[in-house]
Amino acid sequence: MHKLPLEISTYIFKNYYEGYLSNVKSVKDKYGHVYYKINLLENGVIHHLKFREEGNLIKHETEPLLEEFYFD
Repeated sequence: MHKLPLEISTYIFKNYYEGYLSNVKSVKDKYGHVYYKINLLENGVIHHLKFREEGNLIKHETEPLLEEFYFD
């Protein structure tokens, strides 16, 4: 698992206290900017979050968790 910057960890802790991180990736674009893509499960919802390295949330999408498909 990637070590998250403090600003991102703080945001997740404050906003998704009972959430479960299921996937964390850091990616670098062609200009050298680092982004963190995080999938977080909370209350039957999957949150797809994307942060800049500085901790700014730049994308948030959600989808319902369909347990019969997700936990096979």
